[in-house]
Amino acid sequence: MWKDIDFDDMTITINHNLTDVGGKHTLGSPKTESSRRTIGMSDVLASIFKEQKAYIDRMSSAL
Repeated sequence: MWKDIDFDDMTITINHNLTDVGGKHTLGSPKTESSRRTIGMSDVLASIFKEQKAYIDRMSSAL
């Protein structure tokens, strides 16, 4: 989720986990409170995320 990515502070906040049950993917909460955390993000990763976000925004506006 884009709200979990902070380009100003160069961090990603982990608030969810993705699970696969029988081929169905669901987004849920981490099992423990310590699983919720904020991690640093490199310039390269930030650039990739910005490109991906711009692409998604372009595709969404085309619909």
